Amino acid sequence: MLAEQALVASVHDSLGLFLYDNAKFLGERLVALNNSEPNQQLLATCYLHCNQAYRAYHLLKGHNSQRSRYLLAVCCLSMSRYPEAKDALLKMGEAEIPYGPAGLYLLGKVCRLTNCMSEAKDYYFRALRLNPLLWCAYEELCAVGGDEEAAEVCSLAQLPPRGAAEAGSSPSTSSRVGSAPAQHTPHPHQHPHQQHAHPHPQQHPQQQQGRGQGHGQQ
Repeated sequence: MLAEQALVASVHDSLGLFLYDNAKFLGERLVALNNSEPNQQLLATCYLHCNQAYRAYHLLKGHNSQRSRYLLAVCCLSMSRYPEAKDALLKMGEAEIPYGPAGLYLLGKVCRLTNCMSEAKDYYFRALRLNPLLWCAYEELCAVGGDEEAAEVCSLAQLPPRGAAEAGSSPSTSSRVGSAPAQHTPHPHQHPHQQHAHPHPQQHPQQQQGRGQGHGQQ
C-alpha cells in the first residue's frame, strides 16, 4: 500500500513537471502493482500526454465511471473514432454526461466533426449556459454559426447579481438618521462649570406673591 501511494504521488509530480515519459514509466509500474481502475485512469492520462491515445483507449474501454468515459472520449476524438466518443459520453444518458460543461463541449466537437452543425450548436450552447467561462465552447459556437446564442450567453454572464441594485441604506435607516434630535452645542466662551450647571428652579407666581405679602406685613 505504501509503495502504491508513493508511485501515485510520483506520477502526479512527474505530470506536474512535464516529465511525461517518466510519468508513463512509473504509471506502468503502478498498474503492474495494482491493476485498479483509478490506476488505469492515471496511466491513460500519461499515455495521452505522450501522444499514445491508442494505448489509453485499450485501458479505458469497458469502464463506466465518469472519468473513464471522459478520458475514453478524448482518446476516441484523437483517433477520429467519433461515434465511439459520442457513445462513451452518452453511455449513462443525458443526465450523466461526464463533467457537465466539459462533456457537452466534447459532444459538440464530435457533432461538428461529423457535420451535425445544428446538434453541435446545441451542445456548445448548453455547455456555455453551465459555464460561461468555457471560452473554447464560445469560439466553437461562433464557428458553427451560433452568433446569436453566443451573444445571449454573454448578456446573461454580464448581468449584475440579484439584489445589487437594491444595495444601500434602507428607508427606515434614513428616517431614523433624519429624525435624530440635534444636540446642543455649548457657547465657546462659556465656562466649563457653567456648561453642566442646572438652571435655578423657577418659583410659582403664587409663591412669589405670598412672599411679597409676608415682607409687607413685617
